Amino acid sequence: MPAVPSAPPTPLPPGTVVSAPEVLARLDNWILAHPSYHAMVETSVFGGGVVGRMDVFAYDDGAAGQTVRVKAVLFLPQQLIFIAERQHGKVQVYFPRSGQLIQPDSSSMMLSLPGLAANETGMTALLKLARNTFAEASEDLRVVTFVVNADSLKLPLMSGDIYLSVRTDMDGRLLGMEEEAQGVRVISTMKYLSFDKEAVARGAPSLPAGKTTVAVKTFQKAMEEEARLVMNKPLSSKL
Repeated sequence: MPAVPSAPPTPLPPGTVVSAPEVLARLDNWILAHPSYHAMVETSVFGGGVVGRMDVFAYDDGAAGQTVRVKAVLFLPQQLIFIAERQHGKVQVYFPRSGQLIQPDSSSMMLSLPGLAANETGMTALLKLARNTFAEASEDLRVVTFVVNADSLKLPLMSGDIYLSVRTDMDGRLLGMEEEAQGVRVISTMKYLSFDKEAVARGAPSLPAGKTTVAVKTFQKAMEEEARLVMNKPLSSKL
């Protein structure tokens, strides 16, 4: 599908208020013009160190449309690894240590895995859920901030408002995200490594075939169980 033409971006002074939908439209246009890419996402806690790295592989998969696959490594400090896939608007996540394949709510997953939102439908879903949005621009950067209540994202371990800021350059290229909730700021930055479709598809991880999906389990619960196994702790608190 060809990108929708847009006017060349105009440099703006820092702090200029702009339209959130217009910024997201530029993001959509950039993704439509670059359907295949391999990006490295590095996530850190503000004032602390790196807490995770993700390889994001996005490519057009023919009749399936754009497929986004992610291999994530989190540091506990032990390494916790999982694989996620977004296809046909459906998200699935596989945890190799516990062998669980889950299908969590796609909207809540955007806060946990920024790379999964990197398509022309992901941000629109957040725009619908947000109780407020605002956007500003500088000479080479545009930022859209969503204010979303944790209840809207079905996050039982969190409460109150979550602030999610999406950063793009003036062409609409996604540069990263910043999430702030309950006094903690988590910052993710994206570095693009390849735009070659064949190379991207070849390097993308795959979910295990023939495995039954657990649709009722949340990402947070599955992550907690995987972390306990990684740290050699029993899953049951009674043991």
